[in-house]
Amino acid sequence: MELFKRNIIILILFSSLFCFTTNQSKINKLSILNYSLLNNYEFQVGFGLQNNNIYTSINKMISHNLTSSFKLSKLSSSDFELFSQNSIIFNSDKRLWNFIMSINYLINELEINRWMNLGIVFNLFNNKKNIPSLGIYYDVFNINKLFNNKLNYYFHLNSKISDSYSFIIGSSFNFSEHFFNYNIEINLEI
Repeated sequence: MELFKRNIIILILFSSLFCFTTNQSKINKLSILNYSLLNNYEFQVGFGLQNNNIYTSINKMISHNLTSSFKLSKLSSSDFELFSQNSIIFNSDKRLWNFIMSINYLINELEINRWMNLGIVFNLFNNKKNIPSLGIYYDVFNINKLFNNKLNYYFHLNSKISDSYSFIIGSSFNFSEHFFNYNIEINLEI
């Protein structure tokens, strides 16, 4: 398990060297964290809606404080346009704060845009039914031009429906770029 965790982290750090995008306005419409909480089980499948696009997400608990996540969405029914987000979520021991690192891919016909999200999410309180969270994150478009990267604000509410089902509402916004993104997701823990 330790070798697996180490290799995942090395892969994500190596991937960050190749962040590059030519379509920043399209990426602004997609920018949101894939923040998931696994409580009782090691595996979670989710189906959701993000800015009028349907997506599927798969989350896997790697250890007690490390979760990996994969999200895939087809953006256009007429063109070959896919959005993929691969995330690692580091939880604090008491789950009050979480560090998230995501590698994102926007594939549009023959063009691939890559960027990262780096952020911190704070769980405001943790009762058994609802967990509201606030956070900030950066969209890293080009590692050589860090001053062009954008700060985003994030709100998330995770509501437990039953022992294995949860409902998520999330939103992100950026004051300088004037965008607002949202997602709604239903999850099944297995």
